[in-house]
Amino acid sequence: MSGASIRSWHWKPKTSLCDDSSTVPSRSPRSDISTFHLSTYQLTNLPTYQLTNSPEPGIFYCGLSRKIKRGRISPKILKRGERMLKEFARAKINLTLDIVGVRADGYHELAMIMQTIELADELELRKIPRGVRLTVDGGENIPSDERNLAWRAAFELQKFCGEDFGVAIELKKKIPSAAGLGGGSSDAAAVLRGMNRLYGLNLTEAELCEVGLRVGSDVPFCIVGGTCLAKGRGEILTKLAPMKKFSVVLAKPHGEISTAWAYKTYDTQPEQIHPPIAKIISQLEREDYDAAFKNFSNVLEGVALKKIPAIADCKKKLLAAGAKVALMSGSGATVFALTDAEQVNRIAESVQDAEIFITKIF
Repeated sequence: MSGASIRSWHWKPKTSLCDDSSTVPSRSPRSDISTFHLSTYQLTNLPTYQLTNSPEPGIFYCGLSRKIKRGRISPKILKRGERMLKEFARAKINLTLDIVGVRADGYHELAMIMQTIELADELELRKIPRGVRLTVDGGENIPSDERNLAWRAAFELQKFCGEDFGVAIELKKKIPSAAGLGGGSSDAAAVLRGMNRLYGLNLTEAELCEVGLRVGSDVPFCIVGGTCLAKGRGEILTKLAPMKKFSVVLAKPHGEISTAWAYKTYDTQPEQIHPPIAKIISQLEREDYDAAFKNFSNVLEGVALKKIPAIADCKKKLLAAGAKVALMSGSGATVFALTDAEQVNRIAESVQDAEIFITKIF
């Protein structure tokens, strides 16, 4: 059995959108940054975020803009912040995944409950005079150019700020790729957080999410982290009550599933049964986990089974060994199982024909 628990690490921004305060002031005296405040999600009465300048009701998370003068980097900016730093890019699992429609822009309208776990890639960022340099250690066939989301995140941040904030990125991969665990998105999120610190840019979490959405739909969640309801493309985020720190077993069977293929195939054979997300949120809030686990579902699982039948075998073995719940994450093919720490090794050993990781809820 491969894999091990990953040590914990937590980065807390100076101003978090996850504060329980009723308002979050704009950073006066800057007038070029939109203000935002906490609102209330109409179905679940949970805290969420809405821009005050939104033209219509709803929960708009990534819509801030910043006006920054383009030009060469001043010596003061190069000296500001830190010379080198490290970031952890934590994986995610989907406790539920539902497709509720197709948007006018071609993206699918989603409703998901997403959760950060401790399994993480490690990134080291260092200032360089200009451009983006990326080296990758670990993983298979992972590009180190503009095809990599970490590289694209750095490039998009440079465009957003109108400055060539040069960065060299060393990426150590521990999250399996094409697995439904958000490895690429979490790397992009870590680059955005890291460059914000590296150059002392003082971008807000919402501004980082705006840049992240240009890179990928899951990047805003990977910036915010924790337990969230994600809607829209995944960028409309509502913070939920934190999950209990269950141990997590990840079983990745052989084979890969393209996210684009999974959604395209789903459109031809849509699922008839959808997860009761509002009910699940209420159960999680009351910490009625046994009831919530019975309602966890992923509408893409049926599609994925047609390509990788071993997903069903992984689920069966994990549940038979005593897992509280077992479900495919994202578009697959990784299956996660939640359990208590005392049972984790026995449950992990129940699956032989898959890559196994042991971690826990973050």
